[in-house]
Amino acid sequence: MAASSVQSATESGSEVSDNELVEEPSAADTSENVINPGDSGIEYGAGTSSNVESDSDSESGYSEDDASTTRTRIKVGRGRTKVVNVDMRPPDKLLRKAMDKAVRMKNRKKNSEALEEYIRAMALSRIVYGDGHWRVAESYLNLARAYLELRGLGEQARQHAETARNLLLKTDQNDPDKSSIQSCLIHTYCILGRALTKLKKYEEAENALFKADKLTRERNRSAVVDPSSTALIDLSIASALGRLASCQNKFDVALTCYEQVLDLSQRQYGDDSDNLIQAYIDVGIAEQQAALDKDSTSGSHDKAIESFLQAHSIASVNHPGCSLQTARTAETLAQGYVATGKGEDSERSAESYFREALDIFTQLCGENHPSTIKVLDQLAMLNIRLKNYPDAIELTKQALEAKKESSGEVSETVAESYKTLGTIYLTQGDMPEAHANLKKAFNMTAEIHGSNNKRTKEIQKTLNIVAQSPQLKERQRTEKSLENRPNFSAVFKKK
Repeated sequence: MAASSVQSATESGSEVSDNELVEEPSAADTSENVINPGDSGIEYGAGTSSNVESDSDSESGYSEDDASTTRTRIKVGRGRTKVVNVDMRPPDKLLRKAMDKAVRMKNRKKNSEALEEYIRAMALSRIVYGDGHWRVAESYLNLARAYLELRGLGEQARQHAETARNLLLKTDQNDPDKSSIQSCLIHTYCILGRALTKLKKYEEAENALFKADKLTRERNRSAVVDPSSTALIDLSIASALGRLASCQNKFDVALTCYEQVLDLSQRQYGDDSDNLIQAYIDVGIAEQQAALDKDSTSGSHDKAIESFLQAHSIASVNHPGCSLQTARTAETLAQGYVATGKGEDSERSAESYFREALDIFTQLCGENHPSTIKVLDQLAMLNIRLKNYPDAIELTKQALEAKKESSGEVSETVAESYKTLGTIYLTQGDMPEAHANLKKAFNMTAEIHGSNNKRTKEIQKTLNIVAQSPQLKERQRTEKSLENRPNFSAVFKKK
């Protein structure tokens, strides 16, 4: 179980979506026992060389009130028009405004609004610079990164990154902005490699990332570059190569890459920065993956736990009290203890950290939030392993009610909770309760996936076994005899 859980952790990238929590983005599709590298949404510095896009969250200096606007009437339907304000500022100022707003929206986790501004900036850059200019390629690069990191859309990111690459490769080698063009091309190959990794095109992803690494080395040898920008791109490439190696089940290579990321992060940010949290988590996951892989020559569960503890310690110190970062690292640490498979002591430690994460998620996000439900499910499964069935039943019922509130009465997650309850009752020998819950799971799964679905058939098979139990047959006979008895009469003969 632990091996499959660690393996599944590498299936998705570090992209985030609008449904993530506000403090830090996360991730969408995670493992049962360990979270996916990059799921905390912490970047290692994947910015471009653009002097248009800034990491500052300050206002752009251009506001709607100051803008030169004109009112015009446009058609909105058959026989209907409306008056709108049209911004009449020059395109170059509109481009700066769009980029500034995109960065602000991104920093505020308003991903849809940020993506709209990146699209607007790309269109404006074509007006300002012309289709063949390298600045247009840079806008395509920014848009590719936005699709990948804000929406998790690998195909759109790949297409825009390839457009940026093709434009950059056609630029004049004697262009006075040659250094900036080369830097932009390096970032383009890095984003392209990450997008291809998400699309599971691993050979193409490897070629793109190796080109980014080669260009970086050539640039460092041939020109005087800013050490800070060099460290940031080295971080991005090493992290992308580590994620690719994990997806290819090359866990020794992944561990080496993530150790390099950790070393570069420590030199860039110091020993107690939030930027080190994801680096320690990635190292820990790579250690566990390598330890569980029979073909690997490295990897240690003990070292993995040390890395997870270090990540949780940094989060706890930097975010005292209740914080989402602390909750996520506590959950990761608990998953790490479960994945070790070292028996009850590790599982008790895991239970403690799951409880910590559950308390924080419940307090900050509410009982029906997906993060809270996820921890409830994991805690229930852990109590099943510990044979603490009463607590497992209580936690599963709590998760069931939360799923009904968030997903509706009929959903795949609700069916899964009914199946879990049925399995627990079956383990306890309570056949009537097991049959009742498995029947609900069967009906719901059949309604969602159909009666010929593999999952439906598996539940049906278990139901047939439960139906043959003497306890259930005796109960059914009793109920049948009660149904066939004469109706009760309230009339008595007077003596």
